[in-house]
Parts: sequence; C-alpha cells; structure tokens
Amino acid sequence: MAGKLLPRTERATAACAQLVVFKYLYHQLMLLVHSVALKIFQIYLLFCHWTSCKTARNLLDRFDQPSKVAVMAHIVQQAVEQNLLRVAKQLEDQLDSELHKLDNLQDDDVERIRQRRIMELKQQQEKTKEWVAKGHGEYKEVHEEKEFFKEMKGEDRMICHFYRDNWPCKVMDKHMGLLCRQHLETKFIKINAEKSPFLTDKLKIWMLPTLALIKSEKVIDYVVGFDDLGGKDDFTTEQLAERLARADVIKDDGAAAKRQQQQQRNTIRSGIYQRADDDEDSDFGD
Repeated sequence: MAGKLLPRTERATAACAQLVVFKYLYHQLMLLVHSVALKIFQIYLLFCHWTSCKTARNLLDRFDQPSKVAVMAHIVQQAVEQNLLRVAKQLEDQLDSELHKLDNLQDDDVERIRQRRIMELKQQQEKTKEWVAKGHGEYKEVHEEKEFFKEMKGEDRMICHFYRDNWPCKVMDKHMGLLCRQHLETKFIKINAEKSPFLTDKLKIWMLPTLALIKSEKVIDYVVGFDDLGGKDDFTTEQLAERLARADVIKDDGAAAKRQQQQQRNTIRSGIYQRADDDEDSDFGD
C-alpha cells in the first residue's frame, strides 16, 4: 500500500489540510515582506554612504537635482523588484511543495486525517450538548438580579441585554434572538434594567439598550445604544455580530472581515461609560 497514489476523489477528502498550508504560507509571506523592507532600508543606507564618497559626489555633481533623485529612485526600484521576485518565487516553490504533498497522500495519511477529523467532530458534538444543557441557543430573560449571577457562573462567554419596554430595545431583541441560535458558544440573556437597580448601578448602565459583554464571568466591554452600529435602528444582524466578534464574545465566522473591507467602522468603545448629563436617553424613566 505504501507509495500507492489515491484517486483524485479520495485525495479531495484531505482538502482541509490546505487551510493549514495557506496559514503557514501567509506567515512566511509576512516574514518575507519584513525582510524586503529591511533590504530596502539597507540599500538606502548604502546609497547614502556611497554618495558621501568623494568619487560618488563628483559623479553626482554632474547631474541636476531631479536626475539625482531619479538615480536613487531607480536603484531602490530595482532592489524592490528583485526582492519581490525572490519572495514570489519562494512562495510559489513552497505552495508547489505543499500541493505536491497533498497530491501524493497515501492511504495511511488520509486515514490519519479522517480519524483526526472524526475526533474533532465528536469533541464539537459533546461541547454543543454541554452548551445546550446550559441554556445556550435560546434568548432567555432573567427576572431577578441573583439569576444574573447564576446564569453567568461558569460561562466562558455571555452577553446580557439591559433593556426596558421601548422601541430601541425591541430592535436589539430581534437581533439577539437571531444571534443566539447562530452562536451556541455564547449564552444570550436579557434583564429589565428598571427592575435591577443593583446591577445597573454596579455596571454603570446609563443608556438603554446596553449589551454587557462578559468573558470568564467578567464584563470586558459594552455596546451602548446604537453608536457602534451606525447610530440608527436599521443596522443589520451582521453589523452587530461583527461588533461582538471584535470583542471576542462570539466566534468570528468570517463575515466581519468581508465587511471591514467594504466600509469604515466606528471606533470600538470599551470600558465603563460615564453618565451624560445632557443626554435624555440616559434616564431610565419615560
């Protein structure tokens, strides 16, 4: 069996290994880019040293200032092109090598990958069962402050919506209800702020809606109102998911990275927000 090539359909089962390959190549690319930048800087220093020599100065004195700049630009451009070609060639060779390994996987290699994947799926299934048993996957309301601490105990990630009966909080409820089913790794709860004076005072909740973002039983960040979501109530669930993923209270599914390429995002607000005296929305009363 050793040395036997697998049919293409069977080799395709090992495609998941490509992710590791490309992550490795990306890391190598970053190292090479830094190397290119260092080389350019070294060339610049050499050029400066060269121009300090009498012979070089006499040579450059024959040119006007624009020509001197052009000479230096030409030298730097050549260095950049040579280094970029070298980087591209190294990446191409590494990619060809990894693809060659994938194309020549043997039965034992594929079986190890399959067994590893089965084990990962079993572990994920057990974790999912554990999450569901702890109330993940549903958007639960807690009615007493002591329930808040009970729900938080032992949780790696939890998001608590401090709300009251108004339109902005209902908008947030809609998105929270959708996200809780998409992100079983996180517990989603809500609590009426007006009926929880101890918590609202302790956590400095001054505007509604506010999401308290919790990791390992500690509040690490807040989403206060809609400021981080465009400032309007027509934000999408994906926008809220991106904001929560940046705080690492839900796992990023890749959508945030795509959106970040399309538009500028507001600065993330962190820490405890101080009460604004001139903000009417900061009052819990109607």
